[in-house]
Amino acid sequence: MILVVMGVSGSGKTALALALVERTGWEYAEGDDYHSAANKAKMAGGAPLTDEDRWPWLDALRGVLAAWQREGKSGIMTCSALKQTYRNRLASGLSGIRFVWLDADRETLARRLNARRGHFMNPGLLESQLSALEPPAGANTLRLTGGDTTEQVDRVLNWTSLSIIHSDRIKQRFDIEDVSMAKVTLVFAVLLVVLGLVGYFGTGRISSTALIPTWWGLAMGVCGFLAISPSESRRKIFMHVNVTIGALGCIGAFIEALRGYGAARPAGLDPDMKALAAKLAMAILLLIYVNLCVRSFIQARRSR
Repeated sequence: MILVVMGVSGSGKTALALALVERTGWEYAEGDDYHSAANKAKMAGGAPLTDEDRWPWLDALRGVLAAWQREGKSGIMTCSALKQTYRNRLASGLSGIRFVWLDADRETLARRLNARRGHFMNPGLLESQLSALEPPAGANTLRLTGGDTTEQVDRVLNWTSLSIIHSDRIKQRFDIEDVSMAKVTLVFAVLLVVLGLVGYFGTGRISSTALIPTWWGLAMGVCGFLAISPSESRRKIFMHVNVTIGALGCIGAFIEALRGYGAARPAGLDPDMKALAAKLAMAILLLIYVNLCVRSFIQARRSR
């Protein structure tokens, strides 16, 4: 989960963001810290920034968001994000970015800016910011118009469907479930390897095709091992790869079993029941595995 707390200068972005960080323990980035010295000097002198001034700043902020998402971290960033093009730039190529818009009245904004000391933002730029503001809309935006910081934090956490008290525990539970599924993968991989070896040495007819479950199990085992990772994105990638491998193996094993049975009957031959049983066992194991994975994915998505 990544939140961008947005609004004009003086709307209370930093206060809300820090309160959210205190409640959630998420990563934090203050957008103003990423302005260049030239941008800060320009605003301190009372000159509004142009789009050309803002693009490098927005790209730097997007880099922070991308790093959080790549590392599977939740985070909160403050950024004015006045225009839709700015918000699009921040979220470009990223998923699940949510915006919390602090929409304070003009008098409150002016009072806060005039009382603020030691900040580069010139209070005279308030009007230019209000003129540039393009109100955000959509399911990924929460508008806050009043209330103290505590009330705002509660509203934000309720909006993001996170428990106010147990948000960190929920995130930890998702991580545990991801790792547990990776361990389940290793169990099924071992079963497939054993099934292949039994088929290879126990059918009385040594054939390389009998080792297919073993090779499939080894492939799943490697991906399952790689999925036991502290990186959420890495876990997701390898678990999805394993589901694909499992689904393809399940379909292939069923088809091979049917082909072997169908080829023997017209020729008047008895089908190799041991080989048939091995293929069906592989298909059933993979079907159970894929079903468990899909159910886990659906449950995690609904819980989020």
